[in-house]
Amino acid sequence: MCLIIFRWQPHHTNPLTLLSNRDEFYARASQSAHFWEDSPGVYGGRDHEKGGTWLAVSRSGRLACVTNYREPIPRNQTRSRGEIPTDFLRQSLSAMAFAHSLQPHHEAFPGFNALLFDGVSLVYTSNRMKTKPVALRPGIYGISNHLLDTPWPKVSKAKSAVVRCLEQFPSPEPARTNQLLAIMQDETLAPDDQLPDTGVGPELERLLSAIFIRSPAYGTRTTSLIEVFEDSPLEFTEQNYEQGRPLPNMTTALIDKGSAK
Repeated sequence: MCLIIFRWQPHHTNPLTLLSNRDEFYARASQSAHFWEDSPGVYGGRDHEKGGTWLAVSRSGRLACVTNYREPIPRNQTRSRGEIPTDFLRQSLSAMAFAHSLQPHHEAFPGFNALLFDGVSLVYTSNRMKTKPVALRPGIYGISNHLLDTPWPKVSKAKSAVVRCLEQFPSPEPARTNQLLAIMQDETLAPDDQLPDTGVGPELERLLSAIFIRSPAYGTRTTSLIEVFEDSPLEFTEQNYEQGRPLPNMTTALIDKGSAK
């Protein structure tokens, strides 16, 4: 997953609204959101290559997602980023405690950003930041393939569009869902003078600058929208794509909070 935009407003009836685009090679096999056979209380997509996930939730009211950190020469690593949300959702550690438990193992993972929600606190951590994990304050945030709220054009543009949408539609409804999903389908490239320099070259920087990525071999595979409510089931909406074209399988699942782990 390469772009996450979210509004966090604790103590509200709708404390968390989260949008994400997962960008991946089309040839990499994965499964769309479902309840996992080996963890029946977990709902989310699954990577077939490593067995982890980019975004998932649990019936115990937890949520976790990751993005990669763009580096021209990835460091050697022995573990997959997809383990991070998978392990968090299978445990009962608080988001902050789990984030701290990751720190001794940071060098075993390729560069990652992780967002962890335990039903009470929302925590951001990364193995490429110099500070400790952060319990987030209320606000609207964005994560792409650098650190939290790095103002890349796609992050700033998507955040602004989400703010306008949430102001227009203060409560979840079909029109709000449709507009939020449409924001994540914007294929406009950033001007060259606004492109970041992450060491991958201007042509690739240009391709990756869009909110929604489309190329012959790589692009946005899934858009997800998660609405967390204080006293109602969580709503998990997913739209999948095939080489940039929406598949006719947009789904919305209602996840009741229960005791299943």
